[in-house]
Amino acid sequence: MPFPNAYPEVEHVKAYLRANTQQALPSGDDELLGSLLASAIAFCEGPEGAGRRFQVTTDSTRRFDALRDVDQGLRRLWLDEDLCAITSITNGDGIVVPSDQYVTDPRNETPYYSITLKLSSDVVWTYDDEPEGAIAVVGRWGYSTQAPSDVAQAVLRHAVWMYRQRSSGNGEIDRPIVADGVTIMPSAVPADVMAVYRSYRRLA
Repeated sequence: MPFPNAYPEVEHVKAYLRANTQQALPSGDDELLGSLLASAIAFCEGPEGAGRRFQVTTDSTRRFDALRDVDQGLRRLWLDEDLCAITSITNGDGIVVPSDQYVTDPRNETPYYSITLKLSSDVVWTYDDEPEGAIAVVGRWGYSTQAPSDVAQAVLRHAVWMYRQRSSGNGEIDRPIVADGVTIMPSAVPADVMAVYRSYRRLA
């Protein structure tokens, strides 16, 4: 059951388990599997995993300092988080910056780390009363709007591994995970899963 470019769902976990075990799944485990998927995604996107958001489906606004966050010589606005889609940019004077007046850095892939005004543009980063928080960028703040296929597969493996650990009690724990009232004692996240998560970490 493919899930291209999106996080897996409960049915994907069940299909994986059916294909890789000789035992039938216990009935009534959908809620537990959903909780484990949520835990796997949270770990992936948290500081112990990749530390990035991979499936951003709604817009949010981040505000920037019109002096501190701007390299005036390069006409560049530096972003403090991954940005994978831009809805609008409002300059510090309250004027919306048209999309044909700027380019993203990098140009042809996401996430963006800065926005540069074109040399041909008359627009400059500015502010009226005070520079702090003057520039507003609305968009999808994250690495991607849909999880990359390798990240999605790693999350699936992670959730399946936690499901199989639910009664292990092996004592080699990082920390207990509670999902749907069940305490799962993990030994260590599988190395192949962690390798994918780490490959997406930001470079220092």
